[in-house]
Amino acid sequence: MRMFTLAASFMAFGLPAFAGEMIDSQVDIKGIKQIELVVPSGNVVVRGGDNQQIQITGELAPSAKEWVFEKQGNKLVAEVRMPKNWDHDEPGSSIDVSLPVNISLDAEGVTTSFAINNLKGDLEVGTVTGKLTLNSIKGDVEAESVSGNIVATQLDGEIELASVSGEITGERLMGKGDYASVSGDLTLLQVGPEVDVETVSGDIKLQSPSLNQLSLETVSGSIDANVLQLINDAEIEVDTVSGSVALHLPQSAVLKMKLETGPGGKIVNKLNDASIDISKYSRSASMRFEPRNSQGQLELHTISGTLTLSPSSNQL
Repeated sequence: MRMFTLAASFMAFGLPAFAGEMIDSQVDIKGIKQIELVVPSGNVVVRGGDNQQIQITGELAPSAKEWVFEKQGNKLVAEVRMPKNWDHDEPGSSIDVSLPVNISLDAEGVTTSFAINNLKGDLEVGTVTGKLTLNSIKGDVEAESVSGNIVATQLDGEIELASVSGEITGERLMGKGDYASVSGDLTLLQVGPEVDVETVSGDIKLQSPSLNQLSLETVSGSIDANVLQLINDAEIEVDTVSGSVALHLPQSAVLKMKLETGPGGKIVNKLNDASIDISKYSRSASMRFEPRNSQGQLELHTISGTLTLSPSSNQL
């Protein structure tokens, strides 16, 4: 095996790769604000630190064609180039990236799993079947997968996490968050203050210490949301077709409430003394609650699911 060791003076190059090639590429960060990282297959670990260099080390996939490490304006492009008809089932590259915390990162792969830690810059990352693990990111985050799971911990900027069939699991996601899946379940713990969750058939479990705005939408998945505190003028909207909803709110919440179901739907109210009306002919259900000096509003809608309101638990 040969070792490619590339110093800061080499600002633009693409070198042919050999099976299992080892790489060690580094450059000073002067003038670089963003990294574009492309690794079609394998495992990538990214760590932010106080260093003043970007260093990428590891082993390329057996069929890798070329390793590119090139500065383009204020962007560094680092790419493992594969042949057109590469075997997606073969072992992939194993890459370690060390970079300053303030640099933005745009990473993409196909069967690649990414583990990204300790960044203050913005992050965009996408994969098809790989897993995305994100930890301690202070900048804005956009992460997408098709069938791979997404696990995120301690994100503080604006957050967008999306998967088709993979599960999304997050904890301590305190920035404004948009979360979406088609069939993957979503488990979001300690999130807020603005949260938007959408799925078709996935289940949603959500816990929040404090919320100002909450939107939950599913077709057939179930929803279980527990909120400890509502900020003044909070807005909550939940929509399902056949999925059941269990919404746990502070007993002291002073909200204007509107709950509606279609035929076959049901409302269970354990939160206050508002009455539930059942239509004589359509068997649809509705509930209205309009307290004086309301400090926000709540709307829950379903066609055939069950809507349950109850007091929130004291702890998350």
